[in-house]
Amino acid sequence: MTPLPLKVHEVKFSHAWVRTRFPFRYGIASMTTAPHVLVRAEVECGGKFYTGWSAETWVPKWFTKNPATTYAQDLPDMCRTLEHAAAAAMEPREPAILFDWWRALYAAQSELNVPPLLGHMSTAMIERAVTHAVCQAHGCSIHALWRENGAGIEMGRVRPELAGFAPSAALPATPALRLTVRHTVGLADPLTDAEIADPLHDGLPHSLQANIREFGLTHFKVKLAGDAERDAERLVSLSTLLPHGARFTLDANENYPDIRIFRAHWDGWMARPELAAWLQRGLLLVEQPLHREASFNADTAAAFAAWPQRPPVIIDEADASLSDLPRALALGYAGTSHKNCKGLLKGLANAMLLRRSGGILSGEDLSNIGPVALLQDLAVMAALGVPHVERNGHHYFRGTSMWPERTGNSLCAAHPALYRKREDFAVLDIRDGTLDVGTAAVAPLGLTGREALSGFTAGLPAARPAEPV
Repeated sequence: MTPLPLKVHEVKFSHAWVRTRFPFRYGIASMTTAPHVLVRAEVECGGKFYTGWSAETWVPKWFTKNPATTYAQDLPDMCRTLEHAAAAAMEPREPAILFDWWRALYAAQSELNVPPLLGHMSTAMIERAVTHAVCQAHGCSIHALWRENGAGIEMGRVRPELAGFAPSAALPATPALRLTVRHTVGLADPLTDAEIADPLHDGLPHSLQANIREFGLTHFKVKLAGDAERDAERLVSLSTLLPHGARFTLDANENYPDIRIFRAHWDGWMARPELAAWLQRGLLLVEQPLHREASFNADTAAAFAAWPQRPPVIIDEADASLSDLPRALALGYAGTSHKNCKGLLKGLANAMLLRRSGGILSGEDLSNIGPVALLQDLAVMAALGVPHVERNGHHYFRGTSMWPERTGNSLCAAHPALYRKREDFAVLDIRDGTLDVGTAAVAPLGLTGREALSGFTAGLPAARPAEPV
């Protein structure tokens, strides 16, 4: 596949405030409402014009986990970084192939005086919209674009250790057509039906117990609070509630100040025979125990070296720039997560590095919802060959009910094995704990072009709405 020169002519934004079915509590934050931001890019590629799309839920306190600021204070910075990325994307006067264009955008965003995870969230949103346009120009999926190198990727130019290593060597021969759902268990989620104090009466499962019944779940992601006894009690409850043979990850969401404190908690759990057996049998990995700013402390390497029987520990929020995964592996971390909000080509670079090192690339969710963000996320996970992916947007949000009915209808028509109708909206069709992602995996970055995009307000979000959405 020959890379095509591209030029970005226009970038526009729109947004909608979306409300969760019940609070999603993770780390220091609890999400009830958030802006869902849509990017539209007009891209000239190979002499023709294409419209590329991307979207993201701007989850509170994930991009900037600073307890001293409010979300209302964080929001203007999020808007400014996206506007800066849009301007940088249109700046090159001469057309460039996708990889070179992305490198210039990445460099421009790296110069911003903001936390890198925030700055490159905007890199990622613009990159996705432009990549969607490039996939349309080639008439191909993201898997084909990468594997056949229609983006002109030379990863050795951003990570010297990958010089001469082609993307095709790190990707499966074909994209996955079915992915296993790893269901999120938030800190405030009711585990059993009996624990529900305020029933939702919205037609969807609420408790973890009900979700297992409804969807046949086998994989889970369990949030940790950083409190040894509280977490132990919840883990004991889960050890009896989750189905036999369940596999799960533990997500600490930066709640531990020192890896040695997490080890002390871990050792306490392992001292309980019933809990130790369950952890040894089902645990896949531990995600981001340390605050992002403490993840690369020198004493972390020493603590890992002194803990030879530790579980696999990966970074997530600490994986903010291209240099972070190599630093993490050198310290003793086992790998990282992929989230589209951290960047497509950065995620591919991570996959290539981990393929060589034998490390872990997990698939994590940032409350993705349709009609754009979720499909693009599934397409990339399928391309990377990630076998199971966290899915929490389907659980905390009521399907496509935040959009006009025609949005859900269009998703059911375009992706009939992935979505199903429920009342006047659509929901993911999870069967035996898995999703049929075939239509998204082979479409241009997940989108067939038949998905309805409506219900948005022009421009970026200025403030949280005064009335409930």
